[in-house]
Amino acid sequence: MAGILNNKNRIMDTILTLEGRRQLASGDFQVKFATFTDGSSFYQASSSLGQADDASKRIYFEACNLPQDMITFEADDSGLLAPFPAGDLGVLSGKILSGSSDKYLQVITGSAFASQAGILLESSLNNFTNLYSIGTTDFFSDDNTFSISEQSIEFTLTDEAPLNSADIKAISINDVESFFQDKRLAHLPTFQHLPPVNSPVPGKGDDKLKIGNFPRLGQTAISDYNELKKGLEGRPSKTIIFNPTSRSNSIFGQFFERTSTTLRKLDVVDFGSFLTDEDEFPEKRIFFVGKILVDDFGNSTFVNLFTLVFE
Repeated sequence: MAGILNNKNRIMDTILTLEGRRQLASGDFQVKFATFTDGSSFYQASSSLGQADDASKRIYFEACNLPQDMITFEADDSGLLAPFPAGDLGVLSGKILSGSSDKYLQVITGSAFASQAGILLESSLNNFTNLYSIGTTDFFSDDNTFSISEQSIEFTLTDEAPLNSADIKAISINDVESFFQDKRLAHLPTFQHLPPVNSPVPGKGDDKLKIGNFPRLGQTAISDYNELKKGLEGRPSKTIIFNPTSRSNSIFGQFFERTSTTLRKLDVVDFGSFLTDEDEFPEKRIFFVGKILVDDFGNSTFVNLFTLVFE
């Protein structure tokens, strides 16, 4: 957060938001994007034609934390949501709290949980709107609005879908591939198979000599889109069309799992992009949505629930 205080000796007053302080304390503080807003700016024309009113005599306030500073729901390693204020509602460790009753805080349970969870999630969009972010109008686009073809989709779970009779339907987390064995992460430098080798022998070519036989213990990395598509054959799928949307089609999304008493945030793996030979939509951007669980050996394991293919 920043504010203009004095144009001579104190131009910018910058502070960390409450969420920024929480991330800094936990060692997870990362800055990736910057957004500018004129929500607290004062626009007033002067009596002189074509000039703005003199702002030097106005009172300027220091930067402060505001409710709309929080847009993204943050979660711990188990998916439980970090504190997020939303008017009379709040969330802590996946539980929705209400401060509208005579009691200071009350945990929402029962039939009211579903409706209150919807209000809580909607507050993220409301906070984004209340930021009054400064954007750029695309003059080469005929429509600057955004809409999707489906507001809600459902998948029917049966004995044959999405898992058929030949698929594994129950397994111990200790027997599931960890990060270092998962094909969805095998293409990343951190999880690639890197067996040790010796430097080339002078005068005998540039080939590096293997120290020994170190077979890959995990799954083979997904090499192309056709291989990924083959693994999705027979699975139920839905198509959502973004129309109208911006030319860049920049989309921000969050995914949650809601039970009758708890709200959890799902994890997303950005698998990357594939170039295909399709004429209309050659580029595919892949995301895996699921949960990260820790087995009895302390290894993190990603359990994939949904595969998103953006065209």
